[in-house]
Parts: sequence; structure tokens; C-alpha cells
Amino acid sequence: MSADNLRQQARAFCAVLDPDGVEPSADELHEARKLVFRHQEDGTLKITGTLSPEQAAQVTPVFDAYMSKRTSPTFMHADEQADNEEALEERSKPQERADVFTTIIGGTGKQKTAPKLHGRGPTVLVTVDARNLNTGTGAAWSPGTPVPLPMSYVKQMQCDGDTRQVQIDEHGEVLTLGTAERFFSTQQRLALIARDGPTCVAPDCHIPAWLCEAHHIHAWETGGQTNLPNGILVCWFHHRLLEHEEWAITRDNNGRPRIVPPGWYVNRRYLGQRRPPDGGRDTGPRS
Repeated sequence: MSADNLRQQARAFCAVLDPDGVEPSADELHEARKLVFRHQEDGTLKITGTLSPEQAAQVTPVFDAYMSKRTSPTFMHADEQADNEEALEERSKPQERADVFTTIIGGTGKQKTAPKLHGRGPTVLVTVDARNLNTGTGAAWSPGTPVPLPMSYVKQMQCDGDTRQVQIDEHGEVLTLGTAERFFSTQQRLALIARDGPTCVAPDCHIPAWLCEAHHIHAWETGGQTNLPNGILVCWFHHRLLEHEEWAITRDNNGRPRIVPPGWYVNRRYLGQRRPPDGGRDTGPRS
């Protein structure tokens, strides 16, 4: 019997032999539950906490369902990797769990049933100077964190949210407040789900489409239109990959979107030795 099985059997014995049952200890564990958010100086949010056994029983299968089936990196020859468009950037399990948590929170906040704050559902407000927005340089700011945010994040938010132009004079007075320009509508998102499937379009990603973000295949700021041929639904993590312009999107013969890795990913040293084109013996890994 393994140590884990022996430990579980001991728990079962304790539960059976305890004349009061598990209810008293369960109450103590329930009272000990907590979730603590601490904003760090570098802008990160440190989350610590403890869930009761009842809460753990509910939370664990949710994350198990959303986490990808990959348990370790896949090591291939570079040409095999190039042929395998479905090989996406690997993440550690803690990293993937953080991404799933972010996606669940962000997707739930967009639902009509979410509680309202100042007349709207939970809203991620990002403010950026028009000059920075046009040049793609500088930084943006959000009430959710005390540190500046990169412009790549602004591009990601623009894809799935709406933009409102605000004109402010040199004294800080608001002169004009423009109408919100919404990108992909609810009807368009439903059509994207019907076309591409019920999950994030990235292979082996099980994040439900209703939690995903809409992405412009051809960037909106460079003339890409907000229509169905130019849209896909991707989870927060894969949307971030695409907005960093390191991964590309193509479509197969059936019109299904395919996420293609960049050259630097295909040719990473740790993928193994490359096979020479002539079939000869390679001398070692290449970058």
C-alpha cells in the first residue's frame, strides 16, 4: 500500500471511530477559511488563503476541468515542432492555475448577473493618453493596480471591451466625454462560439468560450474590421500571447482558426537536436 493510500485509510478509520463524527472539526475548519489580497510594491497581487474542505471539494474539480491536459513539456525535433502547429507555449501548473483564476474572474464579471457597481457590472477601467495610444508607447493606468500597465495590455483590453474618448484641459477639467465605441457585440460573440466551438480556440485549452475574450486577427488600429471573419475567442492567457505579436493565426481548409508558434519557439534549444535537411547527422542543438 502506498503512503498516500495509507494516509487516506487512516483518515477513514478516524472518521468511523470518532463518536462525534466529523461535524465538530468541520465547523472549526469552516471558521478558519480566509482569502487575503495584498498589493505588492511592484504592482503584483499576492493571494494567500485557506479553504475549508467543503470549499476545496468544489474548487478543485473546477480547476481540474479548466486546466489543460499537458503535464510536462513535449520534447521534439525542431522540424517535428514546426509541423505541429498545436504545440503552444508551456506553462507551469501554478502559472496555468493563476491564468485560469484570472479568466474565471474576468469572464464572470462580464455576465449580466454580476453585481453592479456605480450602475455597471465590474469594469476594468484603463486610462491612457491619446498620444501613447497612437504610438503604442508609454504606459496606461488602472484603479486596480498602483503601477503603470504596458500598452500591450491596452491593446488586449481594446479587443474585448469598449473605448471612450475623454478630452481634458490643462487644468484637469473634463471638456468632452465621448460615446463608448463597443467592439464585438453579444450577437457576434455568440456567432463566434457557433463557428469555432465552445472553448478557447487554442488547442488543448478547455476554457469555456463564454469566459473568453474576443480578439481581432488583424489589429483594429491597423484597419482590421470588427466582423466575424476577423474575430476569434481566446482565453486571457492565449489572448496575451497573440497581442504580444509572437504568435500568428491562420485558418485550415475547413476555416478553423490555427494558432501558429513563432520561429524562436520552434527553434528553442531544449526542443532537441535539429535534423539536417539532407538527412545527415546533426552536430548539436541550434538556436
